[in-house]
Amino acid sequence: MFLSSVMCGFQTTNQQRAFEHCAKEYTDEFLNGYNATIMAFGQVGAGKTYTMAGDTKIHVHRGFIQRAIGQVMEEKRAHPEAGIVVYMSYLEIYEERMYDLLQQRSTDLMIIEENGLIDIRGLAKIRVETEAQAIKWFNEGEKQRSYGQHLLNQQSSRSHTFFTLYMERRVGRFHTEHDTIVAKLTLVDLAGAERLKKTNVERGGRMRKEACTINKSISYLETAIYALRVGQNYVPFRQGKASTLLKESLGGNCKTMIMICLWLEDCFYDETVNSLRFAQKVKFLKTYPFRNKKLDCATATKRFHINNYTSFTTNCKSSTRSSFEGCVAGSAWLIF
Repeated sequence: MFLSSVMCGFQTTNQQRAFEHCAKEYTDEFLNGYNATIMAFGQVGAGKTYTMAGDTKIHVHRGFIQRAIGQVMEEKRAHPEAGIVVYMSYLEIYEERMYDLLQQRSTDLMIIEENGLIDIRGLAKIRVETEAQAIKWFNEGEKQRSYGQHLLNQQSSRSHTFFTLYMERRVGRFHTEHDTIVAKLTLVDLAGAERLKKTNVERGGRMRKEACTINKSISYLETAIYALRVGQNYVPFRQGKASTLLKESLGGNCKTMIMICLWLEDCFYDETVNSLRFAQKVKFLKTYPFRNKKLDCATATKRFHINNYTSFTTNCKSSTRSSFEGCVAGSAWLIF
Protein backbone atom coordinates (compact mmCIF):
# COMPACT_ATOMS: atom_id res chain seq x y z
CA MET A 1 0.00 0.00 0.00
CA PHE A 2 1.05 3.60 -0.48
CA LEU A 3 1.64 5.87 2.48
CA SER A 4 -1.04 8.41 3.26
CA SER A 5 0.02 12.05 3.15
CA VAL A 6 -2.41 14.38 4.88
CA MET A 7 -1.98 18.14 4.99
CA CYS A 8 -3.94 19.80 7.77
CA GLY A 9 -2.73 23.35 7.97
CA PHE A 10 -5.79 25.42 8.78
CA GLN A 11 -5.37 27.55 11.87
CA THR A 12 -9.08 27.22 12.71
CA THR A 13 -8.91 23.39 12.94
CA ASN A 14 -9.16 22.24 16.55
CA GLN A 15 -7.23 19.31 18.00
CA GLN A 16 -10.21 16.94 18.12
CA ARG A 17 -11.09 17.46 14.46
CA ALA A 18 -7.45 17.11 13.40
CA PHE A 19 -7.10 13.85 15.36
CA GLU A 20 -10.30 12.34 13.92
CA HIS A 21 -9.30 13.31 10.39
CA CYS A 22 -5.65 12.27 10.54
CA ALA A 23 -4.91 9.83 13.36
CA LYS A 24 -8.01 8.00 14.58
CA GLU A 25 -8.00 5.56 11.66
CA TYR A 26 -4.40 4.57 12.35
CA THR A 27 -5.08 4.05 16.04
CA ASP A 28 -7.93 1.73 15.04
CA GLU A 29 -5.55 -0.21 12.79
CA PHE A 30 -3.12 -0.50 15.71
CA LEU A 31 -5.89 -1.97 17.87
CA ASN A 32 -6.58 -4.50 15.10
CA GLY A 33 -2.99 -5.75 15.13
CA TYR A 34 -1.24 -3.59 12.53
CA ASN A 35 1.87 -1.52 13.15
CA ALA A 36 1.15 2.16 12.57
CA THR A 37 3.18 5.37 12.49
CA ILE A 38 1.95 8.96 12.60
CA MET A 39 4.57 11.58 11.75
CA ALA A 40 4.46 15.36 11.99
CA PHE A 41 6.85 17.19 9.67
CA GLY A 42 7.19 20.78 8.51
CA GLN A 43 8.65 24.18 9.14
CA VAL A 44 10.05 25.30 12.44
CA GLY A 45 7.38 26.91 14.61
CA ALA A 46 4.49 25.69 12.44
CA GLY A 47 2.79 23.59 15.15
CA LYS A 48 4.23 20.07 14.95
CA THR A 49 4.91 19.69 18.67
CA TYR A 50 1.60 21.34 19.56
CA THR A 51 -0.22 18.90 17.28
CA MET A 52 1.50 15.86 18.79
CA ALA A 53 1.83 16.83 22.45
CA GLY A 54 -0.69 19.68 22.70
CA ASP A 55 -1.07 21.77 25.81
CA THR A 56 -0.70 19.52 28.84
CA LYS A 57 -2.44 22.07 31.08
CA ILE A 58 -5.65 22.51 29.05
CA HIS A 59 -7.67 19.34 28.45
CA VAL A 60 -9.38 20.49 25.25
CA HIS A 61 -5.99 21.31 23.71
CA ARG A 62 -4.42 17.89 24.37
CA GLY A 63 -2.51 16.49 21.41
CA PHE A 64 -2.56 13.37 19.26
CA ILE A 65 -0.54 11.40 21.81
CA GLN A 66 -2.98 11.93 24.69
CA ARG A 67 -5.96 11.29 22.42
CA ALA A 68 -4.43 8.06 21.08
CA ILE A 69 -3.79 6.93 24.65
CA GLY A 70 -7.43 7.69 25.51
CA GLN A 71 -8.70 5.72 22.49
CA VAL A 72 -6.55 2.70 23.33
CA MET A 73 -7.53 2.69 27.01
CA GLU A 74 -11.20 3.06 26.11
CA GLU A 75 -10.88 -0.08 23.97
CA LYS A 76 -9.18 -1.84 26.90
CA ARG A 77 -12.06 -0.92 29.24
CA ALA A 78 -14.73 -1.87 26.70
CA HIS A 79 -13.30 -5.34 26.01
CA PRO A 80 -11.93 -6.88 29.22
CA GLU A 81 -12.28 -10.36 27.70
CA ALA A 82 -9.54 -9.47 25.18
CA GLY A 83 -6.93 -9.16 27.93
CA ILE A 84 -5.33 -6.10 26.32
CA VAL A 85 -1.87 -5.33 27.68
CA VAL A 86 -0.31 -1.93 26.90
CA TYR A 87 3.27 -0.70 27.25
CA MET A 88 4.74 2.67 26.37
CA SER A 89 8.16 4.19 25.65
CA TYR A 90 9.37 7.73 24.92
CA LEU A 91 12.61 8.38 23.05
CA GLU A 92 14.37 11.62 22.15
CA ILE A 93 17.10 12.11 19.53
CA TYR A 94 19.03 15.25 20.43
CA GLU A 95 22.17 16.13 18.46
CA GLU A 96 22.22 12.55 17.12
CA ARG A 97 22.28 11.08 20.64
CA MET A 98 19.41 9.01 22.03
CA TYR A 99 17.80 9.74 25.40
CA ASP A 100 15.17 7.73 27.26
CA LEU A 101 12.69 10.33 28.52
CA LEU A 102 11.05 7.83 30.89
CA GLN A 103 14.35 7.10 32.63
CA GLN A 104 15.60 10.59 33.46
CA ARG A 105 17.26 11.02 30.04
CA SER A 106 19.24 7.79 30.26
CA THR A 107 21.75 7.46 27.43
CA ASP A 108 22.57 3.77 27.84
CA LEU A 109 20.79 2.93 24.58
CA MET A 110 21.82 1.04 21.46
CA ILE A 111 20.07 0.47 18.13
CA ILE A 112 20.09 -3.20 17.13
CA GLU A 113 18.69 -4.90 14.05
CA GLU A 114 17.62 -8.54 14.04
CA ASN A 115 15.90 -10.22 11.09
CA GLY A 116 15.32 -6.84 9.50
CA LEU A 117 13.55 -5.42 12.58
CA ILE A 118 14.83 -2.37 14.44
CA ASP A 119 14.87 -2.32 18.23
CA ILE A 120 16.51 -0.13 20.90
CA ARG A 121 18.32 -2.03 23.59
CA GLY A 122 17.99 -0.39 27.01
CA LEU A 123 14.85 1.64 26.20
CA ALA A 124 12.29 1.41 29.02
CA LYS A 125 8.89 -0.01 28.14
CA ILE A 126 6.49 0.86 30.95
CA ARG A 127 3.33 -1.19 31.43
CA VAL A 128 0.30 1.05 31.90
CA GLU A 129 -3.18 0.01 33.04
CA THR A 130 -5.19 3.24 32.87
CA GLU A 131 -5.33 6.44 30.84
CA ALA A 132 -4.41 8.54 33.87
CA GLN A 133 -1.31 6.43 34.53
CA ALA A 134 -0.17 6.65 30.89
CA ILE A 135 -0.73 10.41 30.76
CA LYS A 136 1.25 10.83 33.97
CA TRP A 137 4.22 8.99 32.49
CA PHE A 138 3.92 11.00 29.27
CA ASN A 139 3.92 14.30 31.17
CA GLU A 140 7.01 13.20 33.09
CA GLY A 141 8.71 12.48 29.79
CA GLU A 142 7.70 15.87 28.41
CA LYS A 143 9.55 17.57 31.27
CA GLN A 144 12.77 15.93 30.10
CA ARG A 145 12.58 17.17 26.49
CA SER A 146 15.02 19.66 24.97
CA TYR A 147 13.48 23.05 24.17
CA GLY A 148 14.88 26.39 23.10
CA GLN A 149 13.71 29.91 22.28
CA HIS A 150 14.27 31.86 19.09
CA LEU A 151 12.61 34.47 16.89
CA LEU A 152 10.00 32.14 15.37
CA ASN A 153 9.07 30.07 18.40
CA GLN A 154 9.19 30.79 22.12
CA GLN A 155 9.25 27.04 22.90
CA SER A 156 10.99 25.34 20.00
CA SER A 157 11.64 21.61 20.12
CA ARG A 158 15.34 20.96 19.52
CA SER A 159 15.06 17.23 18.88
CA HIS A 160 13.13 14.39 17.25
CA THR A 161 10.87 12.39 19.56
CA PHE A 162 9.35 8.91 19.19
CA PHE A 163 6.43 8.07 21.48
CA THR A 164 5.42 4.42 21.11
CA LEU A 165 2.54 2.33 22.41
CA TYR A 166 2.90 -1.48 22.37
CA MET A 167 -0.13 -3.77 22.59
CA GLU A 168 -0.86 -7.45 23.09
CA ARG A 169 -4.44 -8.63 22.64
CA ARG A 170 -6.21 -12.00 22.56
CA VAL A 171 -8.36 -12.77 19.56
CA GLY A 172 -10.73 -15.75 19.81
CA ARG A 173 -10.58 -18.42 17.11
CA PHE A 174 -12.53 -21.17 18.88
CA HIS A 175 -14.09 -21.47 22.31
CA THR A 176 -10.96 -23.01 23.79
CA GLU A 177 -8.21 -21.47 21.63
CA HIS A 178 -6.97 -17.91 21.08
CA ASP A 179 -4.44 -16.07 18.96
CA THR A 180 -2.54 -13.15 20.40
CA ILE A 181 -2.07 -10.12 18.16
CA VAL A 182 0.76 -7.69 18.85
CA ALA A 183 1.31 -4.23 17.38
CA LYS A 184 2.98 -0.88 18.00
CA LEU A 185 1.79 2.66 17.38
CA THR A 186 4.54 5.29 17.00
CA LEU A 187 3.88 9.02 17.06
CA VAL A 188 6.87 10.92 15.71
CA ASP A 189 7.53 14.62 16.20
CA LEU A 190 10.30 15.52 13.74
CA ALA A 191 12.16 18.73 14.48
CA GLY A 192 11.66 21.30 11.74
CA ALA A 193 14.40 22.27 9.32
CA GLU A 194 15.62 25.79 10.14
CA ARG A 195 16.96 28.73 8.17
CA LEU A 196 19.38 30.43 10.50
CA LYS A 197 18.81 33.92 9.12
CA LYS A 198 15.10 33.63 9.98
CA THR A 199 15.49 32.16 13.46
CA ASN A 200 18.17 34.80 14.16
CA VAL A 201 20.25 32.61 16.48
CA GLU A 202 23.70 33.66 17.63
CA ARG A 203 26.67 32.68 15.53
CA GLY A 204 28.63 29.93 17.25
CA GLY A 205 25.95 29.46 19.94
CA ARG A 206 24.29 26.30 21.21
CA MET A 207 21.10 26.77 19.18
CA ARG A 208 23.06 27.28 15.98
CA LYS A 209 24.79 23.93 16.56
CA GLU A 210 21.41 22.31 17.29
CA ALA A 211 19.94 23.74 14.09
CA CYS A 212 22.84 22.41 12.00
CA THR A 213 22.42 18.94 13.53
CA ILE A 214 18.65 18.99 12.88
CA ASN A 215 19.10 20.07 9.26
CA LYS A 216 21.70 17.35 8.71
CA SER A 217 19.37 14.73 10.21
CA ILE A 218 16.50 15.82 7.93
CA SER A 219 18.88 15.68 4.96
CA TYR A 220 19.82 12.09 5.82
CA LEU A 221 16.13 11.20 6.04
CA GLU A 222 15.43 12.75 2.64
CA THR A 223 18.36 10.82 1.14
CA ALA A 224 16.93 7.52 2.42
CA ILE A 225 13.45 8.41 1.15
CA TYR A 226 14.82 9.27 -2.30
CA ALA A 227 16.69 5.95 -2.47
CA LEU A 228 13.48 4.09 -1.59
CA ARG A 229 11.50 6.14 -4.09
CA VAL A 230 13.77 5.32 -7.07
CA GLY A 231 14.26 1.68 -5.99
CA GLN A 232 17.97 1.70 -5.23
CA ASN A 233 19.42 -1.59 -4.01
CA TYR A 234 21.14 0.13 -1.10
CA VAL A 235 19.15 2.54 1.06
CA PRO A 236 21.34 4.58 3.49
CA PHE A 237 19.06 4.38 6.54
CA ARG A 238 21.98 4.23 8.96
CA GLN A 239 23.32 7.68 8.12
CA GLY A 240 21.16 9.15 10.89
CA LYS A 241 19.38 7.92 14.00
CA ALA A 242 15.94 9.17 12.88
CA SER A 243 16.17 7.55 9.44
CA THR A 244 17.29 4.28 11.05
CA LEU A 245 14.30 4.19 13.42
CA LEU A 246 11.91 5.03 10.58
CA LYS A 247 13.13 2.20 8.36
CA GLU A 248 10.11 -0.02 9.02
CA SER A 249 7.67 2.90 8.83
CA LEU A 250 8.89 3.99 5.40
CA GLY A 251 9.22 0.65 3.64
CA GLY A 252 8.29 -2.26 5.88
CA ASN A 253 5.49 -3.76 7.94
CA CYS A 254 3.66 -0.57 8.88
CA LYS A 255 0.76 1.71 8.00
CA THR A 256 2.16 5.22 7.96
CA MET A 257 0.68 8.71 7.81
CA ILE A 258 2.67 11.92 7.52
CA MET A 259 1.15 15.26 8.40
CA ILE A 260 2.70 18.49 7.13
CA CYS A 261 2.54 21.64 9.26
CA LEU A 262 3.06 24.88 7.33
CA TRP A 263 3.32 28.62 7.77
CA LEU A 264 0.76 30.52 5.66
CA GLU A 265 2.73 33.78 5.39
CA ASP A 266 4.31 34.73 2.06
CA CYS A 267 7.75 35.21 3.61
CA PHE A 268 7.91 31.45 4.29
CA TYR A 269 7.08 30.47 0.71
CA ASP A 270 10.36 28.63 0.10
CA GLU A 271 10.06 26.55 3.28
CA THR A 272 6.44 25.74 2.45
CA VAL A 273 7.37 24.48 -1.02
CA ASN A 274 10.24 22.38 0.37
CA SER A 275 7.96 20.79 2.97
CA LEU A 276 5.37 19.93 0.32
CA ARG A 277 8.05 18.44 -1.91
CA PHE A 278 9.14 16.28 1.01
CA ALA A 279 5.55 15.11 1.46
CA GLN A 280 5.28 14.33 -2.24
CA LYS A 281 8.36 12.09 -2.04
CA VAL A 282 6.99 10.25 0.97
CA LYS A 283 3.49 9.87 -0.45
CA PHE A 284 4.52 7.38 -3.12
CA LEU A 285 6.58 5.10 -0.92
CA LYS A 286 5.17 1.60 -0.51
CA THR A 287 4.81 -0.26 2.77
CA TYR A 288 3.77 -3.86 3.32
CA PRO A 289 1.64 -4.07 6.47
CA PHE A 290 0.24 -7.32 7.80
CA ARG A 291 -1.52 -8.37 10.96
CA ASN A 292 0.98 -9.41 13.62
CA LYS A 293 0.10 -12.64 15.43
CA LYS A 294 1.93 -14.36 18.26
CA LEU A 295 1.08 -17.80 19.61
CA ASP A 296 1.14 -18.32 23.35
CA CYS A 297 3.11 -21.30 24.63
CA ALA A 298 0.09 -23.48 25.42
CA THR A 299 -1.55 -22.97 22.04
CA ALA A 300 1.74 -23.42 20.18
CA THR A 301 2.42 -26.70 22.02
CA LYS A 302 -1.11 -27.92 21.36
CA ARG A 303 -0.86 -27.18 17.64
CA PHE A 304 2.58 -28.79 17.49
CA HIS A 305 1.24 -32.06 18.93
CA ILE A 306 -1.82 -31.94 16.68
CA ASN A 307 0.35 -31.46 13.59
CA ASN A 308 2.67 -34.26 14.65
CA TYR A 309 -0.27 -36.58 15.32
CA THR A 310 -1.82 -35.74 11.96
CA SER A 311 1.48 -36.37 10.19
CA PHE A 312 1.97 -39.66 12.10
CA THR A 313 -1.50 -41.01 11.28
CA THR A 314 -1.09 -40.01 7.62
CA ASN A 315 2.21 -41.91 7.42
CA CYS A 316 0.67 -44.92 9.15
CA LYS A 317 -2.23 -45.00 6.69
CA SER A 318 0.18 -44.75 3.78
CA SER A 319 2.36 -47.56 5.16
CA THR A 320 -0.65 -49.79 5.87
CA ARG A 321 -2.05 -49.18 2.37
CA SER A 322 1.30 -50.02 0.76
CA SER A 323 1.68 -53.20 2.82
CA PHE A 324 -1.85 -54.31 2.00
CA GLU A 325 -1.36 -53.72 -1.72
CA GLY A 326 1.92 -55.67 -1.58
CA CYS A 327 0.24 -58.62 0.10
CA VAL A 328 -2.58 -58.66 -2.42
CA ALA A 329 -0.12 -58.54 -5.30
CA GLY A 330 1.97 -61.34 -3.75
CA SER A 331 -1.09 -63.51 -3.19
CA ALA A 332 -2.19 -63.05 -6.74
CA TRP A 333 1.23 -64.14 -8.00
CA LEU A 334 1.13 -67.28 -5.84
CA ILE A 335 -2.33 -68.21 -7.05
CA PHE A 336 -1.38 -67.63 -10.63
